[in-house]
Amino acid sequence: MGDSPRLLLILGFFLSLIGFLVHEARAKNPFVNLSLFKIRRFSFSVISLLIVAMCYSLTGFLLPFYLQDILHLSPTRVGLLFMAPSVLTVALAPLSGYLADRLGPRIPATVGVVFMVVSLAIGGFLRVDSHWLMPTLLVVVGAITNGIFNPANSTAMIAMMPKEHRGFASAINHVTFGFGSVFGVALGGLCMSLAFEHYTGVKTTSLTTGNAAGFVAALNLTFLAAIGLTLIAIATSAMRGAEKPR
Repeated sequence: MGDSPRLLLILGFFLSLIGFLVHEARAKNPFVNLSLFKIRRFSFSVISLLIVAMCYSLTGFLLPFYLQDILHLSPTRVGLLFMAPSVLTVALAPLSGYLADRLGPRIPATVGVVFMVVSLAIGGFLRVDSHWLMPTLLVVVGAITNGIFNPANSTAMIAMMPKEHRGFASAINHVTFGFGSVFGVALGGLCMSLAFEHYTGVKTTSLTTGNAAGFVAALNLTFLAAIGLTLIAIATSAMRGAEKPR
């Protein structure tokens, strides 16, 4: 009986979503212009952004537990480490924008997703006694993804849309990133719990860094599973089309 309310909420969510989409498809002046998703460049950019946001938030959610509770870094050092992505994003965004203007958004955005694969792969090799430079490299490489991918992908989603649709495209850009961030935390926590139970035999409600070996093994598997998602983002990013901004 304990799972019944949860299942009803999930069912209600999907039924409401389907009803909303059907209504928007039939409305004369829809709130959400679903026809824009027929544009491959736009829809593939949305999928790429959703996956990258999921993997980026997954890293930001899980890694502090590893750094502070497994490697025993101080909260101050962990906080300083996670300031690096903001600096790299600001430094790399102009370069990404320049490349998107010259080459189109497909190449820089796809290269950015490749850096995310490298970042997650590093997470698959973390150990209980890893040097702190290894997770630092993970954070830095992931930050390069953010700095290269986001400006180019935003160009494909917003700047290359007809003027009358740019407001909607900008809204979808922000909503997609928000959903991706939430889904990344939720799926990351779920994957960690299931993997922890698999490796230790302890029920998922008892996920803890007290069992360092089990926690790190679950962390490795979660990062490697996220690579599978990121490969989809590479495909959608590369297949979005090579059109340059007007």
